[in-house]
Amino acid sequence: MAKIYTGKTRTIEIASSKFIIRNVPPLKVTEIVQECRIGKDDLNIFKFRVLTLEYALVGWEGVSDEDGNDLPFDKKYIQGLEQEVLDGLEKELNAIYKKTEEEVKN
Repeated sequence: MAKIYTGKTRTIEIASSKFIIRNVPPLKVTEIVQECRIGKDDLNIFKFRVLTLEYALVGWEGVSDEDGNDLPFDKKYIQGLEQEVLDGLEKELNAIYKKTEEEVKN
């Protein structure tokens, strides 16, 4: 089955920086879950969170390193984002999932 990316993105502001995220389709979530399994019933939540954000985050503005230098967007920096930012991005992704679930029900 071909993977389809609709190109829909949204920009959110967290801690005075802008982050551009895209939806994570169900098939991609399934792939990530499989990659993060520990045994039969356990999941490495940190790895799941990072891999999901690596897929969903497609750009940013106003992100700087600890010396105040602007950082160009690069997925290798995601794990170094402040907890407040990671939580905000995760919250936004959860809101997208909830909205999608409601749309499917209607």
